[in-house]
Amino acid sequence: MEISCRLEPDGGLPGDDLSARLAWSLMALLAFLQNGHSLVAGAFRVHVQRLIDFLEKADMTFLTTSQREIASKVLDAVRRDDCPPGDWIEATGRYLAAKRPKLARAWGELAVVSRPQQDYAV
Repeated sequence: MEISCRLEPDGGLPGDDLSARLAWSLMALLAFLQNGHSLVAGAFRVHVQRLIDFLEKADMTFLTTSQREIASKVLDAVRRDDCPPGDWIEATGRYLAAKRPKLARAWGELAVVSRPQQDYAV
């Protein structure tokens, strides 16, 4: 997966600012999960762990309450190996291909994780 080549030394994806880096890294985590890579399985499990480490260390106090909730729920979903609905592989690919990816769109797409777990658990 191209995502693995884009990880920065600190484990997150690049972006114009920390909000962008957080959004893209959350989206990448879901893309890995959707593609069968988790903390315990898949060829990219080390990359999943690096992304989680980046997100857990990041200062998210500047994010909105909603964005912090999204980040927390994505991390919980990855730890449960329970991918929320969405085409995360396509969404992350859009980000990787865009010269100026739309940050508001990314946070909007990630908001699906704010729905109760029973709404998307398989």
